[in-house]
Amino acid sequence: MSGRNRNVLAVGVYLSDVANLASEITSELLDTGLHQIEIRWACIGSRPTSNHLLNHFTHCQFTHRISKIEAINMLLAACDLSCVDYIIVVDDDIALPVGFLDGFLAIAERRDFALCQPARTHTSFIDHFFVVQLMGIESRCTNFVEIGPLFCLHKSAFSVLIPLDESAPMGWGLDFVWPVLLSDRGMRLGIIDAYPVEHALRKPVSLYSYDATQQAMQEFLCSRKHLSLDDLFHIQECYNFDS
Repeated sequence: MSGRNRNVLAVGVYLSDVANLASEITSELLDTGLHQIEIRWACIGSRPTSNHLLNHFTHCQFTHRISKIEAINMLLAACDLSCVDYIIVVDDDIALPVGFLDGFLAIAERRDFALCQPARTHTSFIDHFFVVQLMGIESRCTNFVEIGPLFCLHKSAFSVLIPLDESAPMGWGLDFVWPVLLSDRGMRLGIIDAYPVEHALRKPVSLYSYDATQQAMQEFLCSRKHLSLDDLFHIQECYNFDS
């Protein structure tokens, strides 16, 4: 494992009116022996949090409707990214494995991933089966990194992908465009199977309209160069734990 200390910024949106795991996620991300981490949450909902930990890390609260991507961009815009090595964007409804941050970033750095994500456990809700954990491998270089529930950006990709494109308000479609933007610059994408996250608290698309979001994605992709599904779900190389 790399012993190099990195500056990490974690940003996310949590919904205060429904069950969430934001406090547990915060606690796990803070449990690092290697890195300096700053955590910023945007809270959406009418119910104020009574959780002391989340109160400490919540930097804005919205009682009106705001898109996920707009909220994330507001959090990022309030930060000085010049000294940040990695940005982690996380949803509020996943369970992180013990030792996640140190182990995940060690692999991301070893494999030179500019953009990466953890695989999902087999007990998770699954949108794309391509991201389900492959047993017995450490990680894989891919053409696809999903917009959620967690993705990680290395500083080399900040100028390419930040701010996130708000034309895709829930993020749908960004992960079709990202591989084009990054591969054109020789940057690598990957999925880290050694540290999978469980996405099982809330069924996806249970709190917003699938049809409206799908239509917005199609409109977004019509005007942007992107990969097809056939090209998207492609593994370029797999890595074993001892390689």
